[in-house]
Amino acid sequence: MSSLTDQIDRQVKSGTALVENAKSKLAPVDSPRNRMAAGLLLAALAAGAAMIIYSRRRRQTLAQRLQKAVPGSVRDFPDELVAQLKRPIERAVRAL
Repeated sequence: MSSLTDQIDRQVKSGTALVENAKSKLAPVDSPRNRMAAGLLLAALAAGAAMIIYSRRRRQTLAQRLQKAVPGSVRDFPDELVAQLKRPIERAVRAL
C-alpha cells in the first residue's frame, strides 16, 4: 500500500513542479503594463456607459416629439392638401 501512496505522492509533486515552472514563465500579473491596460479598459467601459446613458436621457426637440405624436398617415397627406392648409396657417401667423 505504501508503494501506491509513494506513486501518488510523486505524481502530485511532479504536477506541482510543472505548474510552478509554467507560472515562472508567465509575465507577472501585477506589472505596470497590465495595470495601464486594465485602467484604459475601465475608462473605455465607463465612457461607453456614460454615452449610452446620455443618449437615453437627452431631451428630444419639440419637432421630434410632435413627429412621434402625429401618426404617419397624417404626415403622408397629399401635397395639395398641405398647400391648402398652409395658407390659413400663414395668415394666422402674420396676424400674430
